[in-house]
Amino acid sequence: MSATGGGGSGFSGTFVVNPSTGEIISVTITDHGDYSSDPTIVIDGPQPGALGGQISVAARTTVVDVNITNTGTVIVPIDEVWMFLDGDNPRNLDSLAPIAESRTIFPGDTVGIEWRSLGNNAFDVVALSSQGFNTARTLV
Repeated sequence: MSATGGGGSGFSGTFVVNPSTGEIISVTITDHGDYSSDPTIVIDGPQPGALGGQISVAARTTVVDVNITNTGTVIVPIDEVWMFLDGDNPRNLDSLAPIAESRTIFPGDTVGIEWRSLGNNAFDVVALSSQGFNTARTLV
C-alpha cells in the first residue's frame, strides 16, 4: 500500500487477501505518515488473486506521542501531572490514559502517552507541569 497526494509523505501499510475470493480481508497501517490534507491510499502490488484499488480516508486526526521519564527522586502520582500543547489544551495525565504499570511514576520510570482526539490541528510544543516543575519540548 502507498499514498499519493495529500502534501506529505511517509505512509505505509499492508493488507491480507483471501486466497479463494481475492477479497481484501484486513488492512494494517504501519506508518500514518505526515500529510497536510487527505491523501489517496492506493492498494498497489496486489497479492496473487487480488485486484488493485484505492481506499479513501474517512477521517484524519492529529496524535501526539510522548514518552515521559521521571529523572528525579520523587514518586509522582499521574493525577498530579498536567500536559499542555502550545500552552493550551490542559489535560491531566490521568485522563490521557498513559501506558503505565501503576498510578504513579517512580524514579527512572518511563510512561508512554498517545494524546488523541485533537482534531486536525498541528502543534509545535508539548509542556508538562507537576509539583512546581515545568518543562517544554518542541514536537518533531
